[in-house]
Amino acid sequence: MPSRTPIPKRDRPQCGARCRDGHACRARIALNPNTGKLSTRCRMHGGWSTGPKSPETRAKVARNLPALRVRSYSPQSFSGRNPQSP
Repeated sequence: MPSRTPIPKRDRPQCGARCRDGHACRARIALNPNTGKLSTRCRMHGGWSTGPKSPETRAKVARNLPALRVRSYSPQSFSGRNPQSP
């Protein structure tokens, strides 16, 4: 397996995504820790995500994913809320 030398942040290109105030992001793009490949954006604008690591959190994500896709919320999730409050 070839050795991977990480690219220093100062040598990586800038993100360039448009920030909320309109200027281009000057943060350096993200580096995938597993493969050493560069992303196209910084960590704040959609760079590499490592995802859940432990089996418990992977199971939690798998349980919650269908509910998030369909936006199916149970009546219990809204119990105790006041519909008149802002």
